[in-house]
Formats: sequence, structure tokens, C-alpha cells
Amino acid sequence: MNNNTHYFVYYRVQAAHLEAAKSCARMLFGLLASQQLATGELFERIESGKPYHTLMEVLVPGPMASHAALEFLEQIQPLVATAFQRMAVPVERHSEVFCKLEG
Repeated sequence: MNNNTHYFVYYRVQAAHLEAAKSCARMLFGLLASQQLATGELFERIESGKPYHTLMEVLVPGPMASHAALEFLEQIQPLVATAFQRMAVPVERHSEVFCKLEG
């Protein structure tokens, strides 16, 4: 896997469920790191006048990650399901893949 590949995974969360979603994302990062699949960072956007916030995970694949984008997303899906199973309202995750440019 190109170590310049980054996965941007974003989802909307109602304000009432925001802390639970943040906790689930952090749990996911721990699960991914424990299996050397990825490292992650969490970002938040407050949506002015909206009843939700947008969270974005930035995932950088680790040494045990699959080499193809779709395979990587499938590989981490069981960990995503485990981490987010306690959410009262499921989140709809959207993924984008970008490669970091040099120079």
C-alpha cells in the first residue's frame, strides 16, 4: 500500500449522539492500531443552523492493511461494526481515498 494513501471517512451525527460517536471512533482507532491496520485522527465540523455535526476520520493504512482500496475498506469493516455497535442510531459512513502529493 502506498504510505501516502489516506482514507477520509465522514458521517453526520445528531448532537444528542455526538459524544457516543466520538467514543466509538476512538475505539475504532484503538482496534485498528492493535492490528496494525491503520492509524486514525478524528475531526469535527459544527454545522451552523443544523441539528447535526459532521465527523471525519482520517485513516492512514498500516503495515498489515490490504493493498487495494476496496479490500482495505472490507478488511476494516468488522472492526467498524464492533466499534460502532453501541450507537443508538447507526451512522452512515462515506469514504473517500486520496494520495498525499510530494513537494
